[in-house]
Amino acid sequence: MTTPTQTRRRPGDPAPDLVTFLVFHAGLRREFGRLAEVLDRCDPRDERRRAVVDEHHALLQRVHHHHTEEDEAIWPLLRGLVPEAAATLDRLEADHQEMDTVTGRLSGGGRPAREVAADLRALDRLLNTHLDLEESEVVPLIREHVSAAW
Repeated sequence: MTTPTQTRRRPGDPAPDLVTFLVFHAGLRREFGRLAEVLDRCDPRDERRRAVVDEHHALLQRVHHHHTEEDEAIWPLLRGLVPEAAATLDRLEADHQEMDTVTGRLSGGGRPAREVAADLRALDRLLNTHLDLEESEVVPLIREHVSAAW
């Protein structure tokens, strides 16, 4: 197991490359709100279109679970390197639990489009608030304290 001292960024060490991480966030920021808009405009009798929306949503749900890696690897690492960030990390973990509640409802099939769209909008709001905090508070901590070799 990697310890905080092995991952601590030292002067002159390169910072981790977070481009893919942030591009992934940008995609998540857009998609759940867009799906809600599509469902709002979808004729309830158009089963083919609804199936396409449901398929896209299922893909997003699988991809969205990247927060498990954050909870299991990144947050504990930062807790060891930057103990004063505990309140922010606690908030982010609580956000993940709240998002899991909504995604749990979304994973149940056969719900009316209006209910699914409402949950997608709720997830979109939760996710964007969460990512705002993560990108403003945690990304700088990662860049400052975590070695690229991690």
